[in-house]
Amino acid sequence: MIDKISERKISEFARRNAITASELCQIRNEAALSFTSYVTLFAWLFLYIETKMV
Repeated sequence: MIDKISERKISEFARRNAITASELCQIRNEAALSFTSYVTLFAWLFLYIETKMV
């Protein structure tokens, strides 16, 4: 149910803003990549701080 509502909202947003399906996929992929990059950066920062504290 929630997925269908989300898909409907995304489709409506796409129609209003003339975004193609491939552009929506690209936006989703970039969001996932940026989240992964953020987690990786946080992990490296944590390791850096831990090694400097010892």
